[in-house]
Amino acid sequence: MAVYILRLGEHGPVVKIGTAKNVAKRVAALQTSNHERLILLRQFEGGRPEEHRLHKLFADHRVSREFFTFSKAMLGDVGLVEIGVAPVEETPPPAAPIETEDESARVKRAFEDGIAFGMKAATLMFRAALSDMTREEIAEAIKGLKRDRLSP
Repeated sequence: MAVYILRLGEHGPVVKIGTAKNVAKRVAALQTSNHERLILLRQFEGGRPEEHRLHKLFADHRVSREFFTFSKAMLGDVGLVEIGVAPVEETPPPAAPIETEDESARVKRAFEDGIAFGMKAATLMFRAALSDMTREEIAEAIKGLKRDRLSP
């Protein structure tokens, strides 16, 4: 068993902290249902207790369940033995970072709204939250995703 930190998109604001017996297979399985490229940032020895330790360590960044907003601290010493993946150097994101509590709350709300519609919609919700889209425009975009999913 291993603990991993997986980033949703090259400069995405969200990471997933989880466990897997085979991290490469887990990443591949997650990738099939996500149009954003998934980046394995870190991999550690451990299981559920170590995963929960990371969840507590980054609790202030929690978006929902195993999802957290990215923090450079995730690339530093987290008190676990690293295996398989060297830490990734953080490159500057193309967009301005989320700096205010209001923006952070908006991203969290968008993510929670998006969970109900799957990761494609969640990614859409993040992009919408960081743009000038209204809630009505977001709802229309999600309806389009639902129609695409139901179409033969």
